[in-house]
Amino acid sequence: MDQKSHLRLAVLIASLLLWTCPFAAAGPAQVGESQSAQHAAGDSLEAKGDAAYHEGRLDDARRLLEQAIQQDPQSARAHALLGLILARQNDAQGALRNLRQAREIEPGNPDYAYDYAVLLLQEAQFAAAIPILEGLHQQSPRADDILVNLARAYAGAADFQKLSATVGHLSSSDYSNQSLLKTLATILADAGQTSAAAELWQAAIRHDPNQPLPYAALAELWIGQGETSHALALLDGAPAAARGPLYLYAYGDTQMALRNYQKAIPLFRDLTRRLPDDQGPWQKLFKCNLLVGHLNEAEQAAEQAARRFADAPEFQYQQAVANYMLGRVATAIKTLSPLVEKQWGKDPRPVLLMAVLKSQSGDYQGAEGYFQRVEQMQPGCNALASYFYGATLLRMHRPLDAEAKLQEAIRCHPRFALAEYRLGEALSQDGKLQQALNMLEQATRDDPTLAEPYYALAQIRRRQGDQAGAREALARFTSMQKRVSGSDRNLLAEGLQ
Repeated sequence: MDQKSHLRLAVLIASLLLWTCPFAAAGPAQVGESQSAQHAAGDSLEAKGDAAYHEGRLDDARRLLEQAIQQDPQSARAHALLGLILARQNDAQGALRNLRQAREIEPGNPDYAYDYAVLLLQEAQFAAAIPILEGLHQQSPRADDILVNLARAYAGAADFQKLSATVGHLSSSDYSNQSLLKTLATILADAGQTSAAAELWQAAIRHDPNQPLPYAALAELWIGQGETSHALALLDGAPAAARGPLYLYAYGDTQMALRNYQKAIPLFRDLTRRLPDDQGPWQKLFKCNLLVGHLNEAEQAAEQAARRFADAPEFQYQQAVANYMLGRVATAIKTLSPLVEKQWGKDPRPVLLMAVLKSQSGDYQGAEGYFQRVEQMQPGCNALASYFYGATLLRMHRPLDAEAKLQEAIRCHPRFALAEYRLGEALSQDGKLQQALNMLEQATRDDPTLAEPYYALAQIRRRQGDQAGAREALARFTSMQKRVSGSDRNLLAEGLQ
């Protein structure tokens, strides 16, 4: 989805969630409520259209309001309601035209101005929306929905100076509004203004050091920026009052980012008890156990979560991953088969796992079909899929095809030692011994702990008559413990999370 589509979706959601009129003194307001007394005749076309609109009968409401406008072209309320109906029916131009007319008929009505500006945002007409929202913000500086949409407009127009200035002038009460802070920080981060988003959360911490959300949100922001040490220092310095579930979640994520999976396990296990209906801690508990080799514990976590969240395919998928890691290929295929069909076109991970499972079971033709599905679902660079596809093609004795896939994996992920090893094997199988030798030596440089490249080097050097070099490489192989089969499983387990 491109940036314009993201912004349209965000504004549409915001306009639905923030439907309450920011200018009403009390209660949820409808468009043009200040004018409702002028249209109180129960049998009027406009009143009937209004009633049909609020009952969800959009086609009837549209017909009635169009008739009302024919009778009274200067009815601002009828134009405004018709504009909202057309917006819901995806007639953006008709909606804009009617909302604009409502605003022109009653230029002092803030409701019409707001709805018009929100629709302009939805259509990515940021320059047109900004002055309207700026005027509304001046009239009602404490209205959260106006502030949020003004920030979105500045972000959409790439006016980051005004965006930062607007967020930088929050009041003391604004810093107590956690939902507002989260929305504004998300707008800043999505606009690439991560420093401004971090400053917003830091200001919130200064305002109230005992609120947990700013610590957790700032830590997650820094983790995403690769500043994990900053996140850890922040969380270590948080007061006891801020160390609730949000804090624990962020601390667990920080330990995962540092690859301290063993330290993260008790945090996520605690969260499964504190937040039993939240899927996130269960997913991370599974992943951490998996990555430290606690396969039985990982399987147990996936089984418990699958029983608790019966409609969540993620945990069925995790059960299949656990079975794969435990060497139960047939069981993993059985668990995964219905999920692959349900998730077709949505999530490539189960399809990729199925491809690997089929390859391991010896069903190479079936595996190739699933690899091709992955490519259709996720076109472009996918190092993991290209690597396993290339390894399967190598087992099918198709070295030229394997070379292409493995080269693609390396292009997507440079210094990918496992792919370099497999590519060396493919080149050797194709009789390109010197190229194979070079690639295998590169694999040993990029991962000196991997054993199999040395064995392959020994074979090639023996074929080239380099007996001393072959003995040296073979000695290195026999002295090492790390094997490609285990590395493949770990790579897939981590890459498929």
